[in-house]
Amino acid sequence: MVSIRLGGSMFGQHHCGGVILKKLWVLTAGHCVNSFSRKHFTVRAGEYDLTKPETNHTEADIPVDKIILHPELYQPRRYNHDIALLKLQKPIDYNSYSWPSCLPKKDEDFTGSMATVMGWGYNEENAGKRASILQKVEVKVMNRTQCQKLYDEANKRITFQEGQICAGYREG
Repeated sequence: MVSIRLGGSMFGQHHCGGVILKKLWVLTAGHCVNSFSRKHFTVRAGEYDLTKPETNHTEADIPVDKIILHPELYQPRRYNHDIALLKLQKPIDYNSYSWPSCLPKKDEDFTGSMATVMGWGYNEENAGKRASILQKVEVKVMNRTQCQKLYDEANKRITFQEGQICAGYREG
């Protein structure tokens, strides 16, 4: 997991999370980067606590060389194609704080499996403050029909599309 920082490394603020794919490549949500030039971003590998400056020498700030958005741009409320690749200007050094994510094979079905979700996002729906410490939770992957039913029951106007993964629990 990396912190994608808007405004550069020294004075930049955490903007979104990303996943290390390879030493030079990070995957993130398209809506996080579609409104800015690559010059506005730095990737911080090894981040854990957003409130503390670099203190444990596990962090590394790397400028973004290129942003590649999905060719079919993100559509709010449909959540299709909300994906982007960031090519870094220099490689991430792998260590116990920074390593690549394992990617699935094409068309692999995870229904019923447990998945790990990580990030510095909100801990509650409609909560005003994001987590400052990297959060991690295990959730169960459900099929699209079951997921769509739960969202419909909660009056959420979201349509799940082919290729999207839905995970979590009825309780939240």
